[in-house]
Amino acid sequence: MQQRNELNSFVMNYPFMLTDSQWGEVSAYFEPKKRKRKHSLQIMVSAMLYLLKTGCQWRLLPTEYGEWQLVYFYFRKWMGYGMLEDLLYKLGGKQRTEQGREAEPTAAVLDTQSVKNAAGVSEQTGYDAGKKVKGRKRSLATDTQGNPLAVGVSSAAEHDKKAVLSIQEQVEDHSDIKVIFVDGAFQGMPPFDSNGKIQWKVVSKKAGPFISP
Repeated sequence: MQQRNELNSFVMNYPFMLTDSQWGEVSAYFEPKKRKRKHSLQIMVSAMLYLLKTGCQWRLLPTEYGEWQLVYFYFRKWMGYGMLEDLLYKLGGKQRTEQGREAEPTAAVLDTQSVKNAAGVSEQTGYDAGKKVKGRKRSLATDTQGNPLAVGVSSAAEHDKKAVLSIQEQVEDHSDIKVIFVDGAFQGMPPFDSNGKIQWKVVSKKAGPFISP
C-alpha cells in the first residue's frame, strides 16, 4: 500500500513514469518473487530510463525518484549481472516477432555519432577533428527496423572502425547476422567479421531506406 501511494503521488507530481502495463512487461525480470520492498523497483527503472532519455548526471536526477545513490546502486548491480543487456535482447526479439519477423535478425545497420560530453566528465573523451566535436563517440547497431541491438561508448577521437569494437561482442552475440550496412567511413577492411560470417556493405546515403532481407 505504501509503495502504491508512493507511485500515485509520483505520477501526479512528475510526468515520466513507466505505466503499470509497461512495468508488467518487465517486472518479473527484475523481481521474479514478489516481496515487500522499502523502495519501488518500478521507480528505480523509471529513473534509469529518465536519465538515459535526458542525458542528465546521476546527481541531477529529479528528487521525486529518491536518492540518486540508490538508483545508481541498482543500476550498477543490474549491469554487473548483465541483466539490462539481456533484457534489451529479449525485448528486441519480442518486438520483432510481434512485427511478424524471426526473433533473431539476419541484417544490422551500424553507425557512430560524436557528441559533446557533460561538464565534469573526463572518462573516454577526445576530439573528433572531422566532426569538430570534443566529447564521446556513440556506436549503435540496430536491425533494419530500427530496433536496438548493441550500444557502445568510446572517445570521440577514435576512428569509427576502432570505436565500433566497443559493440563487437554484442553484435556477434546475434549469431544469425550475416550482413551489416554502414556508410563510407567503413570502406576497406571491416573492423570485425565473426570469422568471415559477417559481410559489411557500404551504402550511399542516397540509397533510401533499408529493406530487410
